[in-house]
Amino acid sequence: MIDYCGKMNMLYESIRQNDSIQELYKYFKNKPYLALFLKQYKGLIINVKSICLLIEEGNIEDAFTIFRKYLETYFIIMSILEHPELVAQYIKHDFYLGQKVCKKNIEQVKEFCEGKPDGFLEYGYVERYVEIDDDFRYTMKTIAKVGNVIKFHKWYKMCNNFVHNNLTMVNIDRFDGKDTLCRALEETIDYMFTKIKMIFE
Repeated sequence: MIDYCGKMNMLYESIRQNDSIQELYKYFKNKPYLALFLKQYKGLIINVKSICLLIEEGNIEDAFTIFRKYLETYFIIMSILEHPELVAQYIKHDFYLGQKVCKKNIEQVKEFCEGKPDGFLEYGYVERYVEIDDDFRYTMKTIAKVGNVIKFHKWYKMCNNFVHNNLTMVNIDRFDGKDTLCRALEETIDYMFTKIKMIFE
């Protein structure tokens, strides 16, 4: 199996070099998000490491569950890489989401979301890029579209089936599952690498 973690770690160390950090700052124009981006990227590495260990142990069902979490972070990162002008709005939503998680200033959080579609708190930072009608709600599919990675959403939908159903009742062919996960990791990582390298070039 390809050393996905090693590949991602190499890029992480390259990104942390002063010249690369400066280029990313010029791109994002926001120091708080730059720190958040590095934290999110490190989170992806941890997810990938867990997925690879689970694959090696033959625990494909749990590997798909972790892959779902990986894709959630991946789609968010890609939406910002595709539209760096969304950084300030993302930071704002992240702040209010943090308030909700910590159960602080709940009334302010409610006011922030008042009159907005479901999912606005988590994903409404992409508001300018979506068409909102009476039935609209923000989902991971919305973020994948904005991030220009909708082609990878099929895997998120597949993982969702495992999370929302009784995993003990789901039987996955070990070899087919491993092949799907390896292919998905390779394609998503390569696409992200290409996007990041374009920033540096």
